[in-house]
Amino acid sequence: MTLARFISITPVSILVALAAAIVGFIEVVFIDRLIYPAVRRRHEHKKVTGSHGTNPAIVIHIIKFQGLVALPVLGFLFGEYLFGNYVRGMIN
Repeated sequence: MTLARFISITPVSILVALAAAIVGFIEVVFIDRLIYPAVRRRHEHKKVTGSHGTNPAIVIHIIKFQGLVALPVLGFLFGEYLFGNYVRGMIN
């Protein structure tokens, strides 16, 4: 089995990519507005005591990349294979 067998560009894959982009955007907004400020405050407090770990900005950049780039691209490439029959059943 080759990877090219699973990749097909159809209107269904475009719909799945759009849905993945919307889900990724909601995820990024949710994390950026609700979770990140609390994590950042905790990190700043721990910097004073010297027990801080990884900078939360690095983690938020990884989350933004996967939510805004990786998720829609994977939805576009593999949407037909994963959700093709389901989306066609909803449309028809």
